[in-house]
Amino acid sequence: PPPVVTGGGTGTMCLDVASGVYDEVQPGSFCLMDGQYLALDRAADEPTFERSLHVLSTVLSRPVAERAVCDAGSKAVDLSGGLPVVEGGRAYRPGGDEHGVVDLAEGDKLAVGDKVRVSPAHCDPTTNMHDFWVLHRRGIVEAVVPVDARGPGL
Repeated sequence: PPPVVTGGGTGTMCLDVASGVYDEVQPGSFCLMDGQYLALDRAADEPTFERSLHVLSTVLSRPVAERAVCDAGSKAVDLSGGLPVVEGGRAYRPGGDEHGVVDLAEGDKLAVGDKVRVSPAHCDPTTNMHDFWVLHRRGIVEAVVPVDARGPGL
């Protein structure tokens, strides 16, 4: 028999541990978390994780009171795995390759030039679109890490 049996994933990690089959479990996306994993049903005693992957976007325009346009389009955040959400619980709609449309509630003070975090529904293809991760703690940059294994054909 092999010395170590390893496997599993983020979406099945609790089932994998409970199975008794594995010596170690490799839930890879848990450290980033995304909308797809957060949407999975979990038992009350299962661990939950918070999102840590966001794309920092700038508000470019505020054409009407209920809408803003940001610079995070389909070239910045994956849309094939579902729509991202915008900081503050704001809804995101696709606005093309370069832009996203942010739906705003009445009285929302989001202004041109403001920065907002766009949280992807699927972390893997979003990561693949960027050259670097900017790691921060409470807004203070601690490191800039290249995303080495990215792009087509790797």
